[in-house]
Amino acid sequence: MTYWRAFRTQFASFGLLLGTSFAALTLSGCSAPEHPDFISSVADGGRRSIGPDASSNPTGDAGDSNTPEPQPAGDPSTVYLLVPLLVVYTPFALAPIDQPEVYKFGLCEFCGDAQFRGTDLLYYNNSVVGGAPLHSFVPDSTSPAPTDTSFPRSVANDPIVPTPGCENVTGFLTGPDRQLFYRCGDSDGAWWSGDVEEYHGGASFLAIGTGGVILVSEAGKYGILDLSTRKVTPVVGLPSGVTQFGIHWTADSFHIVLMDIITHDATLYEIHPDGSSVMLGTYDFSSPLGAPLWGELAADDTFVTVDYTDTSKTKVAINRLGPDGSVKEAFSSKLPHATLHLEAARLITGR
Repeated sequence: MTYWRAFRTQFASFGLLLGTSFAALTLSGCSAPEHPDFISSVADGGRRSIGPDASSNPTGDAGDSNTPEPQPAGDPSTVYLLVPLLVVYTPFALAPIDQPEVYKFGLCEFCGDAQFRGTDLLYYNNSVVGGAPLHSFVPDSTSPAPTDTSFPRSVANDPIVPTPGCENVTGFLTGPDRQLFYRCGDSDGAWWSGDVEEYHGGASFLAIGTGGVILVSEAGKYGILDLSTRKVTPVVGLPSGVTQFGIHWTADSFHIVLMDIITHDATLYEIHPDGSSVMLGTYDFSSPLGAPLWGELAADDTFVTVDYTDTSKTKVAINRLGPDGSVKEAFSSKLPHATLHLEAARLITGR
């Protein structure tokens, strides 16, 4: 879905290979190809159900009554680091951006496509060809990481989230009202919610709103999909030649950060369900290497970035940027950090 700059880092001494193969459904981002400012029409997609009594579910918040109770992994209104640890048998941790050494861990090494659903953190192993079950994260322990090499790397304590459309998912997306849409390994343009195939077409889902409103893209062109009609309304008023760095739903619109691929100016836009858009503010972003390593938009429209502070890549900083031009450093560290691969961290938040 989101368009990313190719980014792959290999830590040979620890046997840890990280990639951005999870880019297909991640909404926060690193540098990427440009996003043009319109979307072509998308063919209507029929809805079908696999359940005997399934009914239309345009908001995506029903049809999963067997889903485990939410695990309080974190606050969905807050931005977190999903960061690799130096200890290979406890590879990924969830950490606050201002205190990354205070973390929860137990995510597998290829579970980078993690998203909040309320206070629950969902993920799947995106290294498996054909997809993998969707899990709900239950922290195995908290910092510091145990030094016992026999510490389990299993996800056995992470319950499986029911996805009646298929056992293994190849992508998923959550919404502000705990909506859950997912894609199956054998699906071709199909998105499911519970046991209902809600959409089948050429559009990729970017962000979920309320009332069946979804921000989508097709061939780099933005649009608003109304699930009740299966129609896509083109988004107008956005610039071309930009990279997407984060989206969230407000009470009645989507907010999105777009960065110019040449000047690296970062701007906050509001996109309405009717396809209109308006600029809300600009961020005082600067980087010695152009675009940040990662960026995410918080619920209060703060643009959080992870980036090098110098061209020699000897230090990483996490900054909070306001649409009014304010800048506040949340955390910084010289590299290498004692326990965290900060330069390979990504940012996640709720929607």
